[in-house]
Amino acid sequence: MKKKVVILTLSEKWKKKCIVAFDREEKKLLRLVSSPENGDGIPLKYVNDIQLLDEVEIDVISSCPLEHQTENIFINLEFGLQKTGIIVECTLLDIYKNIDTTIFGDTDYKIDSVTDLSHSIEIVKFTEMYFENNGVGNKMKTKVRFNCQHKNYSLTDSRYYCCDRSIRSGYVVISLPLSDDYTREGNGYYKFISAIYEDTQ
Repeated sequence: MKKKVVILTLSEKWKKKCIVAFDREEKKLLRLVSSPENGDGIPLKYVNDIQLLDEVEIDVISSCPLEHQTENIFINLEFGLQKTGIIVECTLLDIYKNIDTTIFGDTDYKIDSVTDLSHSIEIVKFTEMYFENNGVGNKMKTKVRFNCQHKNYSLTDSRYYCCDRSIRSGYVVISLPLSDDYTREGNGYYKFISAIYEDTQ
């Protein structure tokens, strides 16, 4: 089934892109995956020409929710992500701000259980964002704190690693990662910020 979506995240993990997209027709968030079994991201070669907030056409093979990633859809990589040539404005994010913030509505950076999870992606309006960097070299880690009920998240978008400034206001896309983060550590699913949209007004 062909569908047009707006690209909201292009963060990278394990040399694949973790892509959250917004379906404007159905008014819902989707996670594009290349493997229905484990929620693998999209290989880099399919997104070389794709930018944030591009509208693209995809061919959806099936919905493939996982327990901790309920928005996953399996796409046809042979069809790819075909840019339609329309760039939408960031005000699109207003549609989803602060809706149903049951997963990320606390100050902890992880959740202990995904039983009966209804969603795994949120877009949240924030004010006064700060970056906290710690570690050395390749082990550098960046946490994000901001004014809202949501605080203390790790980043997956490398553009903001070691950022030395604050951001006055904007939107963040928060999502849960692949299941290895739970099974390897054994102590919870970590909450990640996959994209930051700074207000330009």
